[in-house]
Parts: sequence; C-alpha cells; structure tokens
Amino acid sequence: MGHIHNPDREYQLLQKRLDHCIEGAPDSPVFIKILKMLFSSAEADLARQIPLRPSLLGKLAKKLGLPQDELSDKISQLAARGLVFDVEHKGQRYVALAPVVNRCLRAITLPGLRCMLPIM
Repeated sequence: MGHIHNPDREYQLLQKRLDHCIEGAPDSPVFIKILKMLFSSAEADLARQIPLRPSLLGKLAKKLGLPQDELSDKISQLAARGLVFDVEHKGQRYVALAPVVNRCLRAITLPGLRCMLPIM
C-alpha cells in the first residue's frame, strides 16, 4: 500500500496546538485556509512546536535541535508578522506562540490578504 500524503498535515497539527489556547481554534476548512495564508508549511511545522507560554529561545533551540542563530532568525520573521511573541528580559530572549485571535485579526487586516479570505 502506498504512502498517503496529506498536504494540510502541518496546518492541521498547528490548528490542534492552537486549540489548546484559551480562546481555542476551530477545526474547520476555513480556519486551515487562514493558517495557510499566514504560515508557510515549514513555518506551521515550527510554530506548532513553540510553547504557548514564554520560553527561553536557547532552550527551545536545544529542544528542536536547531542552532540558536537559525531559530532566532526564524522567530524574528514570525514575530515581525505578529505570529509569535518575542521579548528580551535581563539579556535573555523569550518566545511564545501568539494567541489565535491575534492571528485571525492580523489576517483580516494585512494589506492584500483581505481579498483572499475565504467566504465563510
């Protein structure tokens, strides 16, 4: 039997992760479409591994098996788009996955994405 490929796998796993946030995340095709507008497949895979509570960037890099500089660059790109929070405190950088409400509102307000939103 051949391997079944699911192109939405990373987005579905991210949705499940986001559903653990206090505001939840709907398990719906529309929400998956919104996640696809906000994240590349690789970014969705990374985002689902970012803690919901602030964690040290160095510890996260070690857990993910990535060089800290490489992870820092990826986090900076996601943070610039409001998809993760990052903050520096006493010389240490902390990162957390942004709440889903922030993500959805950002999708609606980003220039060029509004016209791409799926009809609900």
